[in-house]
Amino acid sequence: MTFYMILIAGVGCTLIPLWNFQKANHLKRHGTELSATVCKIKEIHGRSKSGTYITYRPVLQYNHNGIEYIHDANIAKNQPHYYVGQAVKIYCDPENPKDAVLAETTDAKGYTMFPIIGVVMILVALIIKFA
Repeated sequence: MTFYMILIAGVGCTLIPLWNFQKANHLKRHGTELSATVCKIKEIHGRSKSGTYITYRPVLQYNHNGIEYIHDANIAKNQPHYYVGQAVKIYCDPENPKDAVLAETTDAKGYTMFPIIGVVMILVALIIKFA
């Protein structure tokens, strides 16, 4: 049972960030570059074994072809990284402008930690199974 739990978590930690990076990179290459404004900062409250925590997610407002969109950004930080009224660069899908990513999230550096953890978890699961 422990083997499968660690294996599934490892596969998830590996694949989900890689999929998110692929999506962000695709929008950078093929999407429309726009300027957006941070119109709100959402506080997201969570709970873990060590207690409660708060992350901060910017809400973006932007126009595409004369239509205004409001979209939760694809990033959350444990410290407020943005402020209301701040201008940011985004990439959006011209065929589905609701699909947008912050330009800063198209850098591969932000997507490496979880896949590395995922690979380590997969290796631990295999060691548990075959040791």
